[in-house]
Amino acid sequence: MIVDASERGNVARMAGAAFTEYPAGIQQFTRVVVGGAPREGKGLRLRQSATPLRITDRRGEVFPVHEYEIQVPMRGTSFGAFAEAEQFARDLTWSPEAVDSAEVLFQVPPDHFRGRRTSAGVWPGAEKVRWNASNRRRKSEYSSSVAVQTCRGKPRRRCCVRQTRWR
Repeated sequence: MIVDASERGNVARMAGAAFTEYPAGIQQFTRVVVGGAPREGKGLRLRQSATPLRITDRRGEVFPVHEYEIQVPMRGTSFGAFAEAEQFARDLTWSPEAVDSAEVLFQVPPDHFRGRRTSAGVWPGAEKVRWNASNRRRKSEYSSSVAVQTCRGKPRRRCCVRQTRWR
């Protein structure tokens, strides 16, 4: 059994799992930047927090933490398309006063792999999830996989567990 909790389900993709289509066009990503004044721009929104985050360095300097929601035009799912999205987001959020930033963009993937079973809703705990998805006759007939993905449009405390099988 493989548990694939990678950012884009890379292990499941390499193993041949079927995925839903990644929607073309504008996609929402988030990016965190530490320091500097908040940036403004088309397709860029600063997420406001009830309790603003701040980071204090070793010298006692305090820096604000900015979490941005960014509308990014995506031309596909290739490595190059995600590299362009990364550069697009960096260009919008960069500031000469920034002292740190996220290494990568974050997105709740809008494409998920097609599983035989889905468990959606509030996470019940690993002991209550049905992990035996393959229903195979012979033990060696199939490999099984479990992928844990967050669900688009759901609060972060909710997630999906999808199970599939492939040869």
